[in-house]
Amino acid sequence: MGRNIRKCRRRSVSFRYFRLISLFPLLFFLSASAQEEHWALVAPSRPRLPEVKAASWVRNPIDRFILARLESENLRPSPEADRGALLRRVTLDLTGLPPTIAELEAFLADRAPNAYEKVVDRLLASPRYGERMAFRWLDAARYADTNGYQIDGERSMWRWRDWVIEAFNRNLSYDRFIIEQLAGDLLPGATMETRLATAFNRNHRTNSEDGIVPEEYAVEYVVDRVDTFSTVFMGLTVGCARCHNHKYDPISQRDYYRLYAYFNNIAEDGRASNYGNSPPWMVAPTREQAAELARLDRAMERARNRLAALAVRHRAQERRWERTLADQSLQWFPGENLVLHHPLDEGAEPVIGATEQIDPAKPEVTPIRKAEQKKDEIGFKNGAARYVDAPTGRGAAFDGNVFYDAGKTANFNFRDRLRDYKDQFAISAWFYPESATSGAIVTHMQDAAGETDGGLPKGRGYGLFFVNGKLHFNIVSVWADDAFRTETAEALELRKWHHVVAVFDSTEPYEKAGIYVNGRKARLNINLGRLFRTFGDANANLRIGGGGGPEFRFKGAIDEVRIYKSVPDREELAILSTPESLDRIARIPPAQRTEAQRLKLRRAYWEIAAPDQMRALWADINNLRGQRSRLEAELPTVMVMQELSEARPAYVLKRGAYDMPGERVERGAPSVLPQIAKSEPNNRLGLARWLVRSDHPLTARVAVNRFWSMFFGAGLVRTPEDFGEQGEAPTHPELLDWLAVEFRELGWDVKALLKLIVTSAAYRQSSHIAPDVFAKDPENRLLARAPRLRLPAEMIRDSALFASGLLVEKLGGPSVKPYQPPGLYKDMVFSNMTEYDQAKDEGLWRRSIYTYWKRTVMPPGMHIFDASARENCTVREPRTNTPLQALNLMNDVAYVEAARLLAARMIKEGGVAPEDRLKWAFRLLTARQPGEGELRILLDNLHAQIKHFRERPEAALQLLATGEKRVELQMDAADAAGYTATASLLLNLDEAVTRQ
Repeated sequence: MGRNIRKCRRRSVSFRYFRLISLFPLLFFLSASAQEEHWALVAPSRPRLPEVKAASWVRNPIDRFILARLESENLRPSPEADRGALLRRVTLDLTGLPPTIAELEAFLADRAPNAYEKVVDRLLASPRYGERMAFRWLDAARYADTNGYQIDGERSMWRWRDWVIEAFNRNLSYDRFIIEQLAGDLLPGATMETRLATAFNRNHRTNSEDGIVPEEYAVEYVVDRVDTFSTVFMGLTVGCARCHNHKYDPISQRDYYRLYAYFNNIAEDGRASNYGNSPPWMVAPTREQAAELARLDRAMERARNRLAALAVRHRAQERRWERTLADQSLQWFPGENLVLHHPLDEGAEPVIGATEQIDPAKPEVTPIRKAEQKKDEIGFKNGAARYVDAPTGRGAAFDGNVFYDAGKTANFNFRDRLRDYKDQFAISAWFYPESATSGAIVTHMQDAAGETDGGLPKGRGYGLFFVNGKLHFNIVSVWADDAFRTETAEALELRKWHHVVAVFDSTEPYEKAGIYVNGRKARLNINLGRLFRTFGDANANLRIGGGGGPEFRFKGAIDEVRIYKSVPDREELAILSTPESLDRIARIPPAQRTEAQRLKLRRAYWEIAAPDQMRALWADINNLRGQRSRLEAELPTVMVMQELSEARPAYVLKRGAYDMPGERVERGAPSVLPQIAKSEPNNRLGLARWLVRSDHPLTARVAVNRFWSMFFGAGLVRTPEDFGEQGEAPTHPELLDWLAVEFRELGWDVKALLKLIVTSAAYRQSSHIAPDVFAKDPENRLLARAPRLRLPAEMIRDSALFASGLLVEKLGGPSVKPYQPPGLYKDMVFSNMTEYDQAKDEGLWRRSIYTYWKRTVMPPGMHIFDASARENCTVREPRTNTPLQALNLMNDVAYVEAARLLAARMIKEGGVAPEDRLKWAFRLLTARQPGEGELRILLDNLHAQIKHFRERPEAALQLLATGEKRVELQMDAADAAGYTATASLLLNLDEAVTRQ
């Protein structure tokens, strides 16, 4: 019994102990809130400039703070850097590229007191500045060209990247930069550009795997937005409060979900498309494309005005033509983009046209042609046709057994492997339902019996059905979770002729399907709105009155079936629902004709009977419309934010689990921070404006800290992602606050702030490390010298391309695929995605900001030099030093090719003597002349390399054939190869890949 008592006591002690431990986070949170506020949560105020002894060193207020700290530690700042080193440093820091020799010589020759300031102004005005600044922002915004996760299919977000580059180049104020990216769609008078900016919120990874729970990943996407928002703009680890109250900072779980509520209000599905963009998205033409669209619109407007004027002039002739119609029976409907037309008259055959999606690379419109199938492959099946009276004349009766097989046509696809097809199509038909379950009107799917749901077949493809008294238009890849299925909200009258136009428009983010009944848009119930993949079935046939199995064969009558590979405009919809033939309309007095009848008669006249000039104008209008459609098919899209009409409720998720909602919460700022003003809208726009208020303690501090780190290798706070209790305290707190206030009072002017930093004496210091300073401050936290930093990945590659003359400088555009090891994808991605379509032209040599970024297999040359995979928000720039980096610089095709072209430049531009050529190249790469010992080493290497290649001529030819760029040199192959090998050595110099 004693043993059992001891066991019970131990259990009792353990239970009390664990209860105490479980309460620790709450106790810590409550005690922390009672303590003095953390420095980062108090709004910064401008501190007084400190007094310093060596005031002559000071160039601007920044230097007073740096110098005061150094003097307190009995240290002195370093002398100013050599002018060549300083020019190279600031040029790399502000443009991401080194200076040219001409720029170096011009700066060295300019002895004006403001020579350096003039250089800074020139660099800030360069378009290269925007590209340099944008690269780091892309890391923070987790930008990539693929979706991530298992499939990691391609997406298109590059138009947002171009927006960022342009925003930096035009010096968009930082407060506006924040507001447009967080809430540009909610701004009064929102434009395409401000809506485009909100792609910042949609750069996160999206999952398209079949086995996921979409609701779970919908939560993950919002979580990503909240965590990115908090890290980038506030430098807080708010994400730690997703599952429980933050253990270190005064942020509760409730605070977390109040922020979550701001980002939870878009119609975003948790399951994304395998490839391409997922809604909500928008079309975002480039400036050139927008200009071309405007030109086409102006040309169409001019042509329409001229046609209208001619119509007035030839009105009498049009009336005479109308009178001639009395002696003939003539039907007419629009024929542009017609894929299939079957009038279903006795003895009539279908006219079948091009079924392929318009390809922007092959813009010709394939003419309508007769069916190419054998006669026995198309026609009525399971019996002969019987004909009945119909609105347009005669129609075919369907008895639930007979159907019309039109063969393999109209197989629309929606997507291919890597891009949206931007498919559009429309089905127009008259139908007479005998019963509430009359069945299939027009389908493109298998006709075998299979599973059904709600009286409809679950097969792949598309189909227009009359079931349960309603029209159903279904586009199906997988019935349960990959389809767009709709039905009319109201039932239709039985035993009566109706006209229907069912349209599918994949360019619409939400309403991809629409149904027009008797010329009016029907209100729809969307039974499933998740269409991710192709629904096309190359083995299925197009059927009228059939499809989906024998039980769905139509009971009633169908007439005048037309399928278009475009969406009809308003006038065309009216004409399609007007059954009267031209002669019947002509017999109606003009004043009594409906608007649709007038349109039908007028358009038919312009097409078939008007004077040559009018017909030519009408043809021009249709040609221009075709050009516009083909251009629209090329337009890039981008995923953006778009608010739901009604706010979606948000809940505290217990333990952060998507399926465990707890207390409902309203939108709001964390309680420890100033609250959003009641005068502001309580949405993302109000949240964005709250960030840039003067009393917000974090936004300006976090921004200037990140800008500072670009120039000094680390921020004044060395944990840019964490300004909280677990982050490092600022090394110069007064300077951080002074910069934050100054930034705000400069009107959030980024260029002005950067100029202030790079013109300071602190920035201009030499990077030489004095032994006594190193002993006291090995990590350079006191900034007694300029940091010596290995260049980031993109600058190393871009500098090599620039020095070699290979760099293609062109702002913006789609991502490009430069060199990468062949077969890299084969063992690392899905079998149908192993191809890497390497660029064959200028794409090989564009700046690294435009490199195609695949999250799961990021560009290896970037990865080796510590670039971010961009799977998550990254605001700290790591630097490592590994043997792989040296091997990459010596062996990567990009660098070997750059060495070839640098050698060519040495030979052509560096002079005649080998010494002069080597001096020229050394100066180009380092902004200084080589010392005598350095030059001797380079000359010895050059001679040794030439000797090596003279003995191995095949190796010389192999080296000179590396890369796609060809260059002719008037010298022996061994000499050229020797210069190439020496150029490679120069590109590998520590000084060439380091910012001094």
